[in-house]
Amino acid sequence: MAEAILCGVAQTIIENLGSATFEKFRPLWNITDDLESIKNTVSRIQAVLLDALEQQNRNHQASDWLEKLKDTFYDANDLLGEYKFHIELALQQEETIGNSAGKVRNFFRSIPLAFRNHKMRLRIIELRQKLIAMAEDRNNLHFNEGYVKPQESLNRETFPCLPNKEVIGRDDDKNAIIKLLLEPNNEENVSIIAIVGIGGLGKTKLAQHIYNDENVNTHFELKIWVCVINVFEVKAIAEKTNNTKLGEIGREIVGKCQGVPLAKESIGNALYLEKKDGWLKIKDKVQENVIEQRGGNTFPILRLSYDPLPSHIKGCFAYCSLFPKTYNIDKMTLIQPWMAHGLIQLSNNIEQLEDVANECIKHLLCRSFLYEASNNFYGLYKMHDLYHDLALSIAGPNFRFDYLDGKTHHVSFSSVSSFTKTLSLVKESYKVRTILFTHGGSFGTLDESTLSTLIESFPRLRALDIHKLNIKVMPNSVGKLVHLKYLDLSFNPIETLPDSITTLLNLQTLKLQECGNLEQLSRDITKLVSLRHLDNRGCYKLRLPQELRKMTGLQSLPLFIVGNNDGLGELNGLNNLRGTLRIKILVQLEDVNSQSEAKNLREKQHLKKLNLAWAHHEGHDEMLLDCL
Repeated sequence: MAEAILCGVAQTIIENLGSATFEKFRPLWNITDDLESIKNTVSRIQAVLLDALEQQNRNHQASDWLEKLKDTFYDANDLLGEYKFHIELALQQEETIGNSAGKVRNFFRSIPLAFRNHKMRLRIIELRQKLIAMAEDRNNLHFNEGYVKPQESLNRETFPCLPNKEVIGRDDDKNAIIKLLLEPNNEENVSIIAIVGIGGLGKTKLAQHIYNDENVNTHFELKIWVCVINVFEVKAIAEKTNNTKLGEIGREIVGKCQGVPLAKESIGNALYLEKKDGWLKIKDKVQENVIEQRGGNTFPILRLSYDPLPSHIKGCFAYCSLFPKTYNIDKMTLIQPWMAHGLIQLSNNIEQLEDVANECIKHLLCRSFLYEASNNFYGLYKMHDLYHDLALSIAGPNFRFDYLDGKTHHVSFSSVSSFTKTLSLVKESYKVRTILFTHGGSFGTLDESTLSTLIESFPRLRALDIHKLNIKVMPNSVGKLVHLKYLDLSFNPIETLPDSITTLLNLQTLKLQECGNLEQLSRDITKLVSLRHLDNRGCYKLRLPQELRKMTGLQSLPLFIVGNNDGLGELNGLNNLRGTLRIKILVQLEDVNSQSEAKNLREKQHLKKLNLAWAHHEGHDEMLLDCL
């Protein structure tokens, strides 16, 4: 977990220092040399991170250094993030001023005093000195320099696991291939079966269904899924993979799992894509753990499937510990907070954060860290109790449930009462980055006063989930949460949002699902330049702001009502929309052709589902449908 956090925060610091905002304005504060020194020092520390992380379990000095480094990196990220935020906010507020000299004067006046006086420079110098001290300790601990591997791109890899959905239109193909595999007297001695077809035809899904078929599972004691990314000689790969020694090693490993299905499953996940040497190492680890854990504890064996994971997926898995056992976890309540905390990084400019996060979900599913909830229509997942225990042990003191202390960065509460009790003990914490409410039987009410105290007490929040808490009024002080990237206000009887919410320039996700009393958003909501997800499902009274089309970075906008808004033309330019878009038409359209052309749906190539609804019948329905 520390690996994912430290690497992610280090990268964020370097990216902030290299941003256009810092490059343009740091000479005005006479801190150019200081910021350059910070950037270089972070890079030097970054070079030894992997070795330090490798040593932390056997070297207490390395572990202590990493814990101090984490706090220092967090402080650096907070300071630089606030600095950047206030500059960008001031620029946004003054962008309409014409006179250059006046613009500069007003620009500086718009920045809080703490960020434009001598104290700011002193804070930067203090930060630089802390980082230099950490770098000197690095030298004393003799860590080996290396490089921080970029997060691997996962979007082209296929997996043997498959969602609990029926395969449609491929039953004959599936049965024919299974017959070839299981026929005991097959004279053809089949070793390779080719599934050929154009992209998107369902070849991988068909193979997944065959791989997971109950008869196939019963017939074959050992199965291996091999993903071939590039074009190779298939027969050569098959011959190379078909190693009888692997089968012998696999059976020996399975025999040591004490008959526990979850342990066998975990071992299978650990062996996934490993070569012979990797299988032998895992066999030795299993043997060692079986000897040490004669009481039947499978916990160390379960960890074998965790250790090889990429660092960012380890962080994503640890985040799951915030949800109670047996809890139905919504897919997007994982993906969007992961993004908010920088656990999802891009390896190129083509990928989207959401795509990489979806691949992380697939990895966790295929390694059984998550499994699909029954009747999973809405994308709900659960964790097995033992894997939840594993997540808790990995997350450590940085993640807490129903209480927090000086080490807590992420906390979830089961009720308002548990939160208010904690709040009475901890008046302020600059370390807390996440507050979630994971409700049980009773939700409780979070009144305006308590909500104001929450905002004042935890000013460095990145993710705040306060859904279903009977919130009627959102305090204006929410605008002080300058780091906030994820805000969930769903299922609350809120009638209006404060204008200050439009100053949250870092906000990526605003969830307002089923806020049925909400009628209007501030017209300045379009200033939320980082906003990617505006979840307005069930907000049938909500009037979206004019010039919505300017928010070209939006990835999701589930509901668009013609009648509450300015017409279909407001969808023009929102070409990054994904998932489902529901267009509800409440009024008769005077000019069907111009309205339908203005929406530019043909450019919205990432949409998976388009839902059209008319509040009443009008004569132009079919014409509009044809134009769309």
